[in-house]
Amino acid sequence: MVYNKETQKRYYELHKEEILVKARIYHSKKQLTDKEYRKHRAIKTKEWIDNNREQFNLRMREYAHRNRLKCNARKMALIKITIPKNILCCVCSNNIATERDHRDYSKPLKVLFVCKQCNENLDHKQIKMSLIGE
Repeated sequence: MVYNKETQKRYYELHKEEILVKARIYHSKKQLTDKEYRKHRAIKTKEWIDNNREQFNLRMREYAHRNRLKCNARKMALIKITIPKNILCCVCSNNIATERDHRDYSKPLKVLFVCKQCNENLDHKQIKMSLIGE
């Protein structure tokens, strides 16, 4: 049987009540909140790492080899640059800066002090670089 939009529409119209009841039951069950889900995933990840230590170490070495410039820049910044206390994020100027962000890994000591949200947005290129003077 070919499933296209018309077929799916007809099926939905014929079984609408049944589908809606199933959806209500599914959504009425307590779902994990974001915070609970992150905690659950962190526990599961730690368990996997503990049970697969050799494979995890191999993956980390491969990542470090593939991203040598990035890893070296992060290590150098971690050792040599402390995040000043009570400095505001250089992107949004609203939150306290809690993280370092490299825009150019070939310059490991040139970092931006940013809040967690802005760092995620910078990583996903949701903030235009012209806003932070690059």
